[in-house]
Amino acid sequence: MSTCTALTPAPVLGLVETPLPAVKARQLFAEARAVSLDHLNALERAMDTVGELLDAVVEGGDLYAPGLREFAGRLTEDLSYKARTLRMLSMRQAESIG
Repeated sequence: MSTCTALTPAPVLGLVETPLPAVKARQLFAEARAVSLDHLNALERAMDTVGELLDAVVEGGDLYAPGLREFAGRLTEDLSYKARTLRMLSMRQAESIG
């Protein structure tokens, strides 16, 4: 009696190709740029918080020593311009990633 065993071909195992260093570097750079948006958003939130604190000092009036109210008012104005600039630049960053 002859036994005939059918040989099933062994699965072909391929190796996952490792990307070239330049390709991997571009991928990592793209990921880092995407994460940079989180950093910019955190910075915007922090600037908003500082603006709210400055507004509270301005509204506090006589609670604060002479000059503080005026200083807070000037800083609020400057921060407002800087925050708008940051938002505009952040939008450009998001568009360039996007």
